[in-house]
Amino acid sequence: MDVVDVSELEEQRRTITRDKTTRAVKRSARAAQRMQLRGFAFASAVLFIAVIVILSLYAAKGGARAYPGGAAASDGRPSTTTRGTAHAGAQIPAASPLPSSAPNLVHLEVQSSAVALNSVGFVAPSEHMVAAVAAGQCGGAWGLIRMADERIIARGSTRASMARESDAPAVCIARFGLESVRVAGEAITPGTYRLAVLGVGASAPFSIGPAVYASALVSALGALHLERCGVRVGPLEGDGSPRRAGDGTPFAHGACHAAPDDDAARGGGARDVAGGWHDNGAYEKSSVGAALTSALLLLSWERDRTGLGGVRIGAPARALPALPAVLDEARWGLRWLLKMQDADGRVRHAVARGAPAPPTRLDADGARGRVSAWSVPATATFVAAAALGARALTGLDDSLASELRVASNASYGALLAAHGGDGGADGGAWGSAHGWEAATPELDPATARHLARTHAERRLQSLGARLWAAVELANTSGDVSALRDAEALIARIGDARARVLAEGGAAARPAAVGWQALAPIALARYLLLAPAPRQPDLRQPAVVERVALTFRELTAELADNVTRDAYGRLSGDKGAASAEPSFEASCHGILLAAAQRLHGDASSRLAAAAQALLDRLLGRNPLGRSLVTRMGNWPPQHPRHAPSQLYSEAWPGLLVSGTTPDTAWVDEWTASAIGGEVWTALQAGLVFLLTDRAQLAGAHLQDGVALYS
Repeated sequence: MDVVDVSELEEQRRTITRDKTTRAVKRSARAAQRMQLRGFAFASAVLFIAVIVILSLYAAKGGARAYPGGAAASDGRPSTTTRGTAHAGAQIPAASPLPSSAPNLVHLEVQSSAVALNSVGFVAPSEHMVAAVAAGQCGGAWGLIRMADERIIARGSTRASMARESDAPAVCIARFGLESVRVAGEAITPGTYRLAVLGVGASAPFSIGPAVYASALVSALGALHLERCGVRVGPLEGDGSPRRAGDGTPFAHGACHAAPDDDAARGGGARDVAGGWHDNGAYEKSSVGAALTSALLLLSWERDRTGLGGVRIGAPARALPALPAVLDEARWGLRWLLKMQDADGRVRHAVARGAPAPPTRLDADGARGRVSAWSVPATATFVAAAALGARALTGLDDSLASELRVASNASYGALLAAHGGDGGADGGAWGSAHGWEAATPELDPATARHLARTHAERRLQSLGARLWAAVELANTSGDVSALRDAEALIARIGDARARVLAEGGAAARPAAVGWQALAPIALARYLLLAPAPRQPDLRQPAVVERVALTFRELTAELADNVTRDAYGRLSGDKGAASAEPSFEASCHGILLAAAQRLHGDASSRLAAAAQALLDRLLGRNPLGRSLVTRMGNWPPQHPRHAPSQLYSEAWPGLLVSGTTPDTAWVDEWTASAIGGEVWTALQAGLVFLLTDRAQLAGAHLQDGVALYS
């Protein structure tokens, strides 16, 4: 039997134990090292995520600056994110599911002009709440976010809109109104919202509420009031009155241009034409502009007397304190137009003065103006505005109403004397007195065609102004001969439009309405003529039937084109739709409002088109910008407006003309800048659109609502 050496076994056990201990220590050290690495990686990841979240929060909150209508920017200027800058962080793929709560969406999607909508807002939830989304492809998810608690209350997907060759990338639409899918338990209530589209960005903040257009309306009307000439105006009183950034200077000017001007057409004698409004952003005054401005204000009054009756602008005491602000402003323009009328009824076209360079304070500008010769458009638009004013002011200012009736008849007689009843040469602007038919054999064919087309367009414009004059005079005076004149002009306007179409002119576009082409508006007013109670309708039934059919087709085509396009533009846009899209929107708004009254259709496509027209001016356009100073998202900073240039800051509430294509707008104070032109008729057109939308949505402007009171 072998003898076991116990001491040797014990040594082997100790060796084995030592080896096990060493291996255990090494394993522990390696484990500790791994734990340290994991901890460092985890801490790094947490730190990285924190940095991303902080940066995203800063961009989302700091970049969502806007102007009245959204959230006010403290420095009065847009932040860079409102200009459509791309999100610097990781993008959420368009295919990602929409989060159930808003924070993920709000923090990771910064404001972008690629999501363009009405940045002032909407009076009430409706199926007409639409945004244009510039994205590579349609079908992306969107969410409507309530800013008060950053919760998504509605969701949906973008859809394709009418394709445009000029749109790159493709532009989709997001309908976030009543037809969108509501999140369970949520509802669209008055408040501030944003629309976020996954993979694209978020819209500017906008409001929903019954009085959302009240302050916008007062701002637009206040801007027109500040253009008054010959008297001291402003500052508009009240805590809400906007003031110049920095030194708090109010927007106002002293009495100006009160001295008589030179009557250039009568050998240079003096003529008192103080009053009216400064126009074209300068210190000149236009009879056509004043007549259109007064007429549009009076049409706004017709549209919603109840709502406009309580709107105030905080102006100094008026001559007739009981007169609503919108009628007081129209009255101011009409009283000046009476000064531009000659004894024979003809109306002078303008008072040329211009603005000195650099701009001078209005009350320090001592330059004498030059009163120009009369013109057909000035006389015709005066007749229409005076007849409208006589009706509106009866019972409120009977003395002026009577004077306007006499004056409108005198000027209409001047039109008949100039044309001899045969529609011959139009005197003054818009007519052959300027040589529009000068297509002679000496001209090359292209120039001859251009002059022929221009003459045809001017002819149509002049006929439209004369038709409007005849229609409004017939409505005010009951003059059957004026009604028959109107019906004769209707037939000739059809022939004139056919000639323009044959020449390929601007009026060949669907439902084309330039700011001077008043024929479609005159046709609408003809259809709205109403006989006195228990009196026969003196219109010719065949003419009424023909005009009604034409007007229904025109407005249906207009509404179809406007609603199919994501930005509310007319079809056929390859960069040449209109040089004045802002005023064209007003003209189209009048046509659509008339169509709704005639057809009893306050919803459907007509109402959607009317909303789209206003939306485009307040941010639903390829730039994602409001076209009204100090209103909505990234508004104009440098309007072509001499007082604004003098202040080095845009005066509030001014609607600029815009351009087509939209991207041609140059927002600068330079001689070559385009798209920032300012006219008084633009202001009155904006008043009409705001009044129309508030009235159509069943949200009358609240009695007594005022921004500056």
